[in-house]
Amino acid sequence: MMSDKSRKVFISKTAVKAIEARVANYFKMYPKALDAAKMIIDSEEYQIVPADNFIKSWAADRNSNSIFELAFSATDNISINGLAYIYRFSGSSGKGYGDISVTENLYTIYEDSDVRKDVIGEVPGNPGYIQNLKKYPDMNGYDNVVVIRYEEMVLIYAEALLNTNPGEALTWLNKIPENRGATPYTVATLDNVILERRKELAFEGFRFDDLVRTGRGIPKVEFDQNIEASIPAGDYRLAYPIPKTELDANSNMVQNEGY
Repeated sequence: MMSDKSRKVFISKTAVKAIEARVANYFKMYPKALDAAKMIIDSEEYQIVPADNFIKSWAADRNSNSIFELAFSATDNISINGLAYIYRFSGSSGKGYGDISVTENLYTIYEDSDVRKDVIGEVPGNPGYIQNLKKYPDMNGYDNVVVIRYEEMVLIYAEALLNTNPGEALTWLNKIPENRGATPYTVATLDNVILERRKELAFEGFRFDDLVRTGRGIPKVEFDQNIEASIPAGDYRLAYPIPKTELDANSNMVQNEGY
């Protein structure tokens, strides 16, 4: 029989429910998101990683908060194509690309007591350039990549409760900062849920979708962002163009606005 830890690198029934919760939350189907997230919570299979283990957890595989992760090892690693190379560049070692830098705007939202602030810092040999240092830390790409973790489900559950039970939503929202050394919230609002998602899920691929699905657009917060100005909600640049091959194959298809 497959062990609980081994199951984390395969799609399980729980992982399917987690995907359902994520998709339903994106499309504001909150009752469905609530039910799916609750099933995961009620399973008692997972737990929030505590503050004293948060940083270390990113260097380990199959943690207690992992619902599904992509397995990598020395025999099938992705090396220079891994996330570590994308996020980091070390001038002293010459390793990495450092394609994605960290804005001061992100760094300053963390309290000094918040363990998540330690994820971010300067790489030796590259002063003044703030990068993600602790998530996906192995420059060889040997560490597994967590795709779905329990903390996301807790935040989905809190968001889905906002309109029906804001008191319970606050309880679940605060389970994250309470386990990160951060100050708990006094009220549960969508703004606070999105803020906590930004803090907790940074560098995991959620920020763009969170901004778009909540009608916030892409804000210009710092000079060195790769946009000249804020992109408002509904702007054509927030949708990709339909490839020409698809348009040529179907005369009834109309290109997305702006392309």
